Amino acid sequence: MVYRPPEEWRALIDEQAKGGKSAAAFCRERGLCSEHFCRRRQ
Repeated sequence: MVYRPPEEWRALIDEQAKGGKSAAAFCRERGLCSEHFCRRRQ
């Protein structure tokens, strides 16, 4: 697992929100764990 600082998670979450893709599709494209992404998004 790769450590990502809170600022990086915020940037990824903002990018996903602006891009209009689902969280699952966004995570698949970027190689992110969708479970961690959704947990951070909350």
